[in-house]
Amino acid sequence: MQNPQKVLVVLLLDTHAICFVRDDQPTWRHEQLHGESCYPMSGNAGLASVLRELNERMHYSDGLAKFTLHLIYDQATLPWLANVAAALADVQCKHWQVLQWEILRDRAALLNGCDPTSPHPSVNWLQQGLLPVLEAAFGHQGDILPVEQTHADAVTRLNADRMRLEAAIAIQREQLNALQRPALDDVLTYLPALYLNVFSSIAPHDLALLAGSLQVPQIPSPWPEPAADTVQALQARLRKLPEQRAEQLRDFCRNLPHKLERRAEMRAWLEKE
Repeated sequence: MQNPQKVLVVLLLDTHAICFVRDDQPTWRHEQLHGESCYPMSGNAGLASVLRELNERMHYSDGLAKFTLHLIYDQATLPWLANVAAALADVQCKHWQVLQWEILRDRAALLNGCDPTSPHPSVNWLQQGLLPVLEAAFGHQGDILPVEQTHADAVTRLNADRMRLEAAIAIQREQLNALQRPALDDVLTYLPALYLNVFSSIAPHDLALLAGSLQVPQIPSPWPEPAADTVQALQARLRKLPEQRAEQLRDFCRNLPHKLERRAEMRAWLEKE
């Protein structure tokens, strides 16, 4: 991945976002989001809002194209990454990677001998503990960490390399799983256009689990079948979905363990390769 000089770090921790920027200065700057030091978010929409605000604040004609973005998530915010590629494309960010918080946190605590205050680490701990480790792991530590030619430093660099490799494997696995799942909103909107009585066959909490979401949808029981005109309108919208979203939804349907009755007019759409 190319590495522009300007760097953004966005941490998604316990449903909150914290941001740091390094652009024209050699030091990190803590950037408030919507006036908050630690911005409370609300799922995918919150991540897109954070990226849009950063895009507007940087005042570059090409959005965030000049920046490398490190997006750090914890287990609570993993489902929010389902649409991260589209959200980053909207702000023209082409240089980005997704990193697992727990790995970086444990590494920083080991090197600094101090655990962060959980689940919200202080800005000071992140600046002094986490960001230098992030820099070291990806080869940019020259202007952040003082280099001392000691055996301890050599061990630290070797450990950082090992951490980078382990993190890369975990990142790719999580990123692939997250990006291949459809958004829960697409599942809720379009399943009734594909199957008869779908919400009478699949419980809301099962749908959330299958879609990789921690948010259980509120679906009344019994759930009435939509009117024929509504089904036709949804099917028309479904046929116009971007191919990536359409294929995510098809793959989701292929792997459903429930025996559902297909709507005859959508059989060809579901079986499309």
